[in-house]
Amino acid sequence: MDQRKFCTTMFKNYTDNFHSLRLTPDGFLLLTKIYQSWSFPLGEAGEMELQKGQMILGLHRHVKVPYYWDRKLFYVFGNEYALEIEMVQRDFKHWCQSFL
Repeated sequence: MDQRKFCTTMFKNYTDNFHSLRLTPDGFLLLTKIYQSWSFPLGEAGEMELQKGQMILGLHRHVKVPYYWDRKLFYVFGNEYALEIEMVQRDFKHWCQSFL
């Protein structure tokens, strides 16, 4: 498998001009077998905010390690970011607003 095909399989929105570290479901499954991840509840407010482009772009700019979210949880593969979220009492929306 060539590098470009691997990256498009692993990362969502990966193109030649845009390199996002947001994982696809396949990328998430692969990385959870190899690396430790931390999960945080999105809550209703966080889930609604993720539907807005501003928060997604903020995550892309701020988070420099692979991350993934499903309908209920946000997963991050970097302990520095996990600590940041813990410091705001696991409030995902509040954490995101700190870098928007």
